[in-house]
This record gives sequence, C-alpha cells and structure tokens, in this order.
Amino acid sequence: MNHSAFAVLAAFSLLTLAACNKAEDPAKTSADVAAAEQKGEERVADAQLDAARQMGSADAEALRERADAAEQVTVAEAKANYDVAVEKCEALSNSGTGDARSACKKQAEADYDLVKARAAALHKSTDAVADKRD
Repeated sequence: MNHSAFAVLAAFSLLTLAACNKAEDPAKTSADVAAAEQKGEERVADAQLDAARQMGSADAEALRERADAAEQVTVAEAKANYDVAVEKCEALSNSGTGDARSACKKQAEADYDLVKARAAALHKSTDAVADKRD
C-alpha cells in the first residue's frame, strides 16, 4: 500500500510538472502582462502622488518659515525707523500751540503701528496660502 501511495504521488507530481512546461495561451499572457504593467503604473503614480504631497507639505512649512522671518525683519526695520523718528521728534520745539514734538511722536507711532499691522496681515495671508498647500 505504501508503494501505491508513492506511485500516485509520483504520477500527480509528473502531471503537475508537465503542466508547468506547457506554454500559456498568448492572449492570456498578453492580458497578464498588460495587467501587471497597469498595476505597476498605478503603484508608481501613487508613489509620485505621495511624494508630491510630502514635498507640498515641506514647501508649505518653508513658506510659513519665510513669512515668519519676513515679518520679524519688517517689524525690526519699522522699530528702527520709529526709534530714529522719535529721536528726530525730540529736536522739535514744544513751544507754541501746535505741540510739534507730540504730534511728531504720534505720527511716528502711527507709522510704526501701520507697518506692524501690514506685516502681520501679510504673514496671515501667507499662512492661508501655505494651509492650502498642505
């Protein structure tokens, strides 16, 4: 009985191996190749999309950092201009009814506040653009 089970197993193995040596139908091979190519193209497209998203996030973060830096520089320049303007105001006389020194300082402060507000608004709008890129 042991020999008959071995003979059946051997026959089955030979038939299976013989089937492996048989060439696949050319139409089926062509369809399999086309399916494999399409699947490969989809994988590449997915990888490219993921990479673009990651780069978009990196670009968005870089845009935010540039906006932060630009706002800091703009405000620092405005502060420097304000300080100079205030010093120039100090040279004005407060005599008379116009109070020139006080008016000059108020104008310097208004100019400084305006630049800070514009820089903050630009920063905010830049962040909104970066958010759309994420």
